[in-house]
Amino acid sequence: EARTVVSLGRAARTQAGLRVRQPLARLRVATTEKKPALPEELVREVAEELNVKSVDLGLPVASVAQRVVKPRPQLLGPRLGKAFPAVQEALRQGRYTLQADGSVEVAGQRLAPEEVEVALVAPQGYTVVEGEGYVVALDTRVSPELLAEGRARELVHRIQTMRREAGLTIEDRVIVRYEASEAIEAVLRAFADYIRSETLSVSLTRGLERDGYYTWSGDIDGQPAVLALKKV
Repeated sequence: EARTVVSLGRAARTQAGLRVRQPLARLRVATTEKKPALPEELVREVAEELNVKSVDLGLPVASVAQRVVKPRPQLLGPRLGKAFPAVQEALRQGRYTLQADGSVEVAGQRLAPEEVEVALVAPQGYTVVEGEGYVVALDTRVSPELLAEGRARELVHRIQTMRREAGLTIEDRVIVRYEASEAIEAVLRAFADYIRSETLSVSLTRGLERDGYYTWSGDIDGQPAVLALKKV
């Protein structure tokens, strides 16, 4: 069940165009059928896998997303004739019952699953994915603090990649120097301890030196940066 939630959460990230290394505030999880409760250690693992600060489980679907049923006029119009406008209006107002088999009871009519289109509408700032008896809503709003943390994770990933490309071992400690945009430099300063710890860097210093350094230049989250490292 935890793996299913993670899979749906990743699908929501992909749908929203948000990379996994960008931390997000919240994942809200509703169930459309009876599901076992997840123990706290698995909830923490779901949060870690999806890189979200909190996971809210066991919510009713209505609190996560709005389910909307739209008629297919090309099918219902000819079949219902004069009754079609009343059915259309009742669906628009939400005066219907969605059955387990996908059919819909509305305005005294029973509509077959193929005669309607059922969709979930996410609240503003969320993206919603449904499957395997779950509806997950991912908070896609990225605050300045979350954006900075995401960029710090991108920097760690880049430096770790540079270490491998430079042929260093997993135990080797390095010196890191940089030149970067003001936004990236602010992240390097604010998250210096985290970056040094994750990359085994003994120093993280502004200003480049080429002699003996392995160098990378490019963008970090759309911001220009040049990084250089060498083994201590």
